[in-house]
Amino acid sequence: MIYLIFVISLFSSLFGEIIEKDEVLSLTPLIDSDTLVLIDLDNTVMRPKTMLGSAQHIWFETLAIAEKEGISIQEAKERAGSEWNLLQPHLEMIPTDPFLPDWIRLLQRKKISLFGITRRPSELENVTREQLKSIGVEFPPGEILFCGGCPNKSDSIKEFVTSLVFNKIIFIDDVPCNVTDMEQLAKEINVDYLGVRYSREDQWVEQYDPEIIEQLKESFLKKHPSAI
Repeated sequence: MIYLIFVISLFSSLFGEIIEKDEVLSLTPLIDSDTLVLIDLDNTVMRPKTMLGSAQHIWFETLAIAEKEGISIQEAKERAGSEWNLLQPHLEMIPTDPFLPDWIRLLQRKKISLFGITRRPSELENVTREQLKSIGVEFPPGEILFCGGCPNKSDSIKEFVTSLVFNKIIFIDDVPCNVTDMEQLAKEINVDYLGVRYSREDQWVEQYDPEIIEQLKESFLKKHPSAI
């Protein structure tokens, strides 16, 4: 009992901080019925088995199109996103951490306020749910927050979050700016905040190679000639 109290006190001191972790199981002692847990999907809960259709694929493709065509990042993202969206139904997904689906189910059994959050457009909801289901993760209706088309995740969900009752947020995301943006929202609504910059897939993201993407795309189109 003394050890448990010590652990909880130690972890509780982290609120108001942004930390980096390559796993989420150690967050469990911090989470109770007063906690809102928001977890990113791409490169946090799941990722494609190959680089094709990954979160980094759309980002680097956006940058390449913007530079080559001399257009804005937003225009380039819309063009890259159209192809990326069409790839999604055909991808084999894997969890970023083999223990993560069990952890999500544990929180759901404990009736924790847990929401998936993603920059994907809402048009991909069915595909996203099928991908999650393939790795053993299911969110009830309304418990995936789709933020596609919004400047940042925190602005997109502000109205929704203020309708909930909680006194602390734990936000888990692989993109640093998303974690800092959400901290500002927590300050605005005056709740404790722990931002977790999820680093498990960093090495994989750094291995991105446009030549490999082209090879993967060529192989993909042989199997699915009318997909994109």
